[in-house]
Amino acid sequence: MAMTDDQKKQLRHNRVRLTDDLEVSEELIAVLMQDRILTAEAKDALDAEPVRKRKAQQLLDIIPRRGKNAFETFIRALCESKQDELAELLDEQLYRKHRTGTHSDSEEEEITSRGDVMNKILVKVEEESFIVQVTPMTTSQKQNPRPPNFAYSISQPCGRAMIIGIENRENSLGIRHDVQHLSSLFQQLNFETVIKLDLTSSELFSCVKEEAQNEAHSNCSAFVLCIINYGSRSDEIFDRDGKSIKIEYFLRLFDGRNCSSLTDKPKLYFIHTGDPDGFTRHLEQPMETDQCDMVDGTLPSHAPHQPDDLVVHEKGDVLQIVSTSDVWRNESKGSWFVRCLTSVIAVNARNQDLEEMIFMINSIIEHKESKGQRLQRLHKKTTLRKKFYLMSII
Repeated sequence: MAMTDDQKKQLRHNRVRLTDDLEVSEELIAVLMQDRILTAEAKDALDAEPVRKRKAQQLLDIIPRRGKNAFETFIRALCESKQDELAELLDEQLYRKHRTGTHSDSEEEEITSRGDVMNKILVKVEEESFIVQVTPMTTSQKQNPRPPNFAYSISQPCGRAMIIGIENRENSLGIRHDVQHLSSLFQQLNFETVIKLDLTSSELFSCVKEEAQNEAHSNCSAFVLCIINYGSRSDEIFDRDGKSIKIEYFLRLFDGRNCSSLTDKPKLYFIHTGDPDGFTRHLEQPMETDQCDMVDGTLPSHAPHQPDDLVVHEKGDVLQIVSTSDVWRNESKGSWFVRCLTSVIAVNARNQDLEEMIFMINSIIEHKESKGQRLQRLHKKTTLRKKFYLMSII
């Protein structure tokens, strides 16, 4: 079915204004491709046009020929690319719908479905016989790739996952269960998984440095580092002998300056330090991007060094999640945070990007009161430039 005559008239009537002001941005193109309004060939043609107004004219020539849904999708794309004035100019009612979040019946069903998923995950996390089982992609999802400008490209295997669990004299409750759950998750997501347990500080530096220098990263799409260490603080961990080590020492080994094979690739850090008082302090003093250097601004002697004039995105493409409360852990099941994290990703990785899943994890955790009537929170720091799908065909 074709676009209505009234909709075509609106595009013709406002063509001069649209040509002058329309920005054919990556965000706008991503929405149009996601809903199949733009083909890959049409996108390539738009990308090849260097003049902004001509690019806008090309797109305005395409939209009326792309069916009955093309006009509304174009309005939504304008809203999501922050071109609200143009969206309102074309259709005020559709603009209000997509700007204010008014939903159709099908969208309401989708929202209800998301609520059901969250409730099922809450039940699953509390089960005594907790097992991580990743839900596979459907045939339709496999046959409909996401545009490369919209999401990070993922190859097979996806990458490497290093999982570090350290018990010490004071804290050991459930750590090995957490490591097992994380390992099971990332193995099912086709990551090459490495597990390191109960190391001294020198052993930690040695194995992490060796991982950072692993040539396999050149052929991988992503890297994951998980650190489980109860009783430590939000910015440090303890080795098996109780010696404290700054977490940033390890993370710097994988940045663009020290691990060039991971430059422009997503690096995911999941850290559960289990500081009984840390989440309150961590929220009051959030770790900003410019605070992540060490006190003296230097790397430890164990870290590799490269010339100062090396031009790389040193801290780009990172998602760091820190959970700093250890009050919800169980010797036979592990921590509530890890069970929630692995359950949400296992169920939703086939159709949600990572940041969407983090929002869901935080929402679920907010409903779980800890001892002393305190609510656990996650701290998130990100420099990701695109959406990241752990299960993706691009």
